[in-house]
Amino acid sequence: MGGKHDIPQLERDIKALHEAVRVLAVDDDYLELLKVIHFPGYTTPAEFQLVIALVKSMQVQVRELAVLRETLVSASREIIEEYERVEAMA
Repeated sequence: MGGKHDIPQLERDIKALHEAVRVLAVDDDYLELLKVIHFPGYTTPAEFQLVIALVKSMQVQVRELAVLRETLVSASREIIEEYERVEAMA
């Protein structure tokens, strides 16, 4: 990575991440799924197992993403707090 901090690129990346997560939260697809699953003949038993596995996997990934976001934010705050402590001592 080198020593140079490309803050504008980091800002763009954070904004892109925020937008991607926002788009994932849009209700339309989930509302459609909630309708589709009630159609007769929706899935075979094997397909149903696959769909269940996908939903559970997505739930796990969303929980992990929430943990990662919290870690990123709290660690970033700690970095600034440490910097401010060092600056105050100087």
